[in-house]
Amino acid sequence: MGDRSHAMTIGCGIGAMGVQVKQVKDKTVKTFKTQPVRLYVKGAVLGYRRGLRNQYEHTSLIKIEGVRDKDATEFYLGKRVVYIYKGQKEIRGTKFRTIWGRITRAHGSK
Repeated sequence: MGDRSHAMTIGCGIGAMGVQVKQVKDKTVKTFKTQPVRLYVKGAVLGYRRGLRNQYEHTSLIKIEGVRDKDATEFYLGKRVVYIYKGQKEIRGTKFRTIWGRITRAHGSK
């Protein structure tokens, strides 16, 4: 497979930032009180959960950027994930398609 892993986005339920809207010469300008907060973490789809002969398509293995051990996965348990890809035809006003899921447990023993 090499480096051809699929992109994954993991959403975190963090509150919105403080935004102030100003009118400047017939234009609306947003100024931020604080730095914008990134509400997602990138990840990669590694494949399906599997044994030697069987694979289970209802469970995907996902590598989350910045997570190196089992203790670091505690924060992400229960969080929603979305796989976003682009299709050829426009459906419901967009060419982007999504598949939603949820982080259920850590993989491995470390």
